[in-house]
Amino acid sequence: MSSVAAGAGSRWTALDRLRGLAVLGMLLVNNPGSWAHSYPALQHARWNGLLGADLVFPFFLFAAGASIACMLRKQEDPAKQRSHPVRRALLRSLLLFGIGLLLNAIPDFEFGTLRFMGVLQRIAIVTLLTTFAGQSFMWRGNLLLALALCLLHSLLLSFVPVPGYGPPNLSPEHSLSAWLDRQILGTHLWLWSKSYDPEGVLSSITALATALCGLATAQLYRVRQSLVDPGLLGIGLTATGLLWTCWLPLNKSLWTASFALCTAGCAALLLLPLTANGSGVSLLSAAGRNALSLFLLSSLAERLLSRFPGPGAASLQAQSYKALQAMLSALDGRWDPRLSSLIWAICFILPFALGAIFLQRRGLYLRL
Repeated sequence: MSSVAAGAGSRWTALDRLRGLAVLGMLLVNNPGSWAHSYPALQHARWNGLLGADLVFPFFLFAAGASIACMLRKQEDPAKQRSHPVRRALLRSLLLFGIGLLLNAIPDFEFGTLRFMGVLQRIAIVTLLTTFAGQSFMWRGNLLLALALCLLHSLLLSFVPVPGYGPPNLSPEHSLSAWLDRQILGTHLWLWSKSYDPEGVLSSITALATALCGLATAQLYRVRQSLVDPGLLGIGLTATGLLWTCWLPLNKSLWTASFALCTAGCAALLLLPLTANGSGVSLLSAAGRNALSLFLLSSLAERLLSRFPGPGAASLQAQSYKALQAMLSALDGRWDPRLSSLIWAICFILPFALGAIFLQRRGLYLRL
């Protein structure tokens, strides 16, 4: 991780803001004061469906794909060229994957149950493959590749029998995706499921499609220099995803094609309001330009707060939320614990957000 000064040149500020919105959303939904007390909009759908929390990771992958188009454009200028883009992407992906493994090992390391996959690992794999695609195809080719991956994923889920379980199905334990995770990852799965991994093997196909949609959108914007065409592309992706629900439902854990296309379309459409001109420091753009660093540092802080005990038997995180809820309930006996949980999450995010603004005001960005 290095600290670099902001370079000269124009940036697509809407993309920074989208990335910032995604990473702040990830911090918000991943760090409630209490998982038992959370507003529905900040929860993930139990299985099929789409809630607010389900949008933040695909938005981040979409923005990551779009950023690769911008990075490859800079590489066309010899004055801005730092290293070969594929070599740089490979080294960055290896670093991200390694950091993801390290985070999964903190603070209770046991190799037999160490989770191999995760958010950073998925970002590492997807961004590396998207870099190859960005060097090989323009926006039409990458869009067709994304649709082809969605079709392949849907055909596999719908028509390939699951060994040991019979006909294809979409259940958490008996889907082809869950079976592949158990066969390839073994015991190194997500702790809370033990039967599948939400960032597993098969769903990485359509996660790549999400990033490719971001890549295609940025390439189209670069060619046309107008938001009209990316906006129309966003409408088309959203409509295609909704039509795809006639075949497969919206499902984040399986990362179905309908989910990949709908969320990519929504992200493309969100670029329109985020493009509004403005001056000064924006919280979203500051968070967006330090997105991975914010996620990394907040993940480390979350693990420390939730695993280490406070003065009593409970963790520091649990005790601080309990104290906050008790204080607010004393002021109002009808106080909603969900609001306390939200306030705790905002207080957790605040130091990281202020840190990002501090760095941006000084033209410094922590990059992996």
